[in-house]
Amino acid sequence: MTDGSVPTAQAVFASMMSTQIAPALRALGLKGSGQIFELPHPVSWALLGFQKSAYNTAGHAEFTVNVTAIGMDDLPQV
Repeated sequence: MTDGSVPTAQAVFASMMSTQIAPALRALGLKGSGQIFELPHPVSWALLGFQKSAYNTAGHAEFTVNVTAIGMDDLPQV
């Protein structure tokens, strides 16, 4: 923050996602934005989802990384 104020924990989380986590995941071949990224692969499918806690405060932010991996043969046919 340029005005000298302390950023909230949520602002730090958002900044971390956009400036560090997302670019690193994209460099590894994942596609996505915001808090959801997928790894395209012809045989399997992987998804990373960053889930913020509903109980976060201005001074405290918790999040969980949900990982889903499944073989393409196991995906339901639409």
